[in-house]
Amino acid sequence: MKKTFCLFNIVIVSLFVSSAAHALLGEVRLNYGSTGGEPSEYNNAYYNFQDGPQIKQQTYTGLDAILMLPMMPLGFGLRYENAGKSETLFNEQIDYAITRVALIVNYRIIDTGFYVGPIVTYGLSQSLSFKLPLAPDEFKAGNQSSYSYGVEGGLKLGLFRLGLETGIMSLTFNDLKDLGGAIPNKNGLNISQLNFGGSYYKLHIGLGF
Repeated sequence: MKKTFCLFNIVIVSLFVSSAAHALLGEVRLNYGSTGGEPSEYNNAYYNFQDGPQIKQQTYTGLDAILMLPMMPLGFGLRYENAGKSETLFNEQIDYAITRVALIVNYRIIDTGFYVGPIVTYGLSQSLSFKLPLAPDEFKAGNQSSYSYGVEGGLKLGLFRLGLETGIMSLTFNDLKDLGGAIPNKNGLNISQLNFGGSYYKLHIGLGF
């Protein structure tokens, strides 16, 4: 976590230094939104048998730092985001937390006082903490991957930026193992993957220069 924040501090400082030295443009913005991730293997094994709450949505908060190339509406940068949830149903509790750091590339077809264009991200790192304390069960992923593609649009209000992003995200955690090193199994069903991908939206608020 400390390394991630240090990385973002470096990016943000670099944005200002590069802007002054090379007339680059940039944005630093907070984001908040939701993804309709429904990991089917977990839901089939737990929720369908009334052994745990259903997973069907995640709320993300995060931070973007983006450089826009001079004389071109093309940008690139980094995104940090996280989501977490604790819920109890059918006398079973579930706690999970997701952290993601991704590369951002965007292209603004319109880039005046109003901007709009495609945006894609590619996950550089993803981490998952997934626990069912009343069982108790804890899942660890052997490998993971993520990407997203969508459209962003917004307003430039002086230095301030206000925008919306919507699209599709893929976020999978594969080769799951429990604390004993075995594939998690509930009600005769293996849970080898947790897929938190789905449609998403994000609200942006930040600064541009």
